[in-house]
Amino acid sequence: MSAGPEDVNLDQKILSGDREMQKESRDSKNRIQYLIESSLIDELMLTPKPGLVDDYDRGGMDEAVDMSVLLKGINAITPYLTDLFYAGYGWEKEPEFMFDALRPMGDQAETSMFRATGGIDTHRGLIFSMGIICAAAGYDYAQRGENRVASILKLTERIMKGPVGRFYDGINQDRPRTNGESIFLKYGIRGIRGEAENGFPIIRRVSLPAMAEYRRKHPDPEQNSAILTNVLLHIMTALEDTRVISQSDPGGLRWVQNRARYILALGGAFTREGMDEIWDWNDDCSSIHISPVGSGEILAATLFLWRLSGSIFVI
Repeated sequence: MSAGPEDVNLDQKILSGDREMQKESRDSKNRIQYLIESSLIDELMLTPKPGLVDDYDRGGMDEAVDMSVLLKGINAITPYLTDLFYAGYGWEKEPEFMFDALRPMGDQAETSMFRATGGIDTHRGLIFSMGIICAAAGYDYAQRGENRVASILKLTERIMKGPVGRFYDGINQDRPRTNGESIFLKYGIRGIRGEAENGFPIIRRVSLPAMAEYRRKHPDPEQNSAILTNVLLHIMTALEDTRVISQSDPGGLRWVQNRARYILALGGAFTREGMDEIWDWNDDCSSIHISPVGSGEILAATLFLWRLSGSIFVI
């Protein structure tokens, strides 16, 4: 039997609807990927950032890790972080069982990063933290039809509480395999894993409140770079950055935290005195080889969550 005019029209409507759905899906994915990539790039380009690669010191503290290499790393991992968002979006079980499904995607992101950067670790820690946050954000959106930062961070705790606990229970006390394990055994500091396990309190209690307060006081977009610099300083005052400890010791971490507090007391990036101290500190970090990379990663995650929740922030 041949199809009648009504059947043809119905088929055309279905095909047209499919195309609209596909376009909407592509647009949504492009938006998420843009939010991720722009947040990582804006954190990278922010200048000055004491001890971190920026547009002033393009080579940073490690000559092998310059801005071009970091941009290659960002380009390599962004599609995988986007996929992690959609892995969370499509997750149909309880979030407590999600982590094992996410790990292979994180491994693929690392492989892509190392391939793009010639074997240099540019974003391994960020793949972990942003990967979990992206997956939680996708799950949150699927459940509620919108994103709320408080809900996303609570979900990261549900996703990571069990896996992080099992990780630390499984450490061989006589033969730690990584710097992170050694630091935990020596000092009891869990670093970024502890942050994920507890729903990123550094973001919930420090960086996002600071961002909101500075935006309230300084609504002019011309002040956005200064806002991000000061938010970074707030993160540095509180984050137990294991990268800094591995480069020095807990005394080096206290030095970073106290220096950030001192600069904030001067007004940070909003005063001449604060900016002078930031530039001086940048030189000091280079001379003693301390790089608070974890703080930069948390700033990027904060900016992503801020934008994902619908708040506009352009630098």
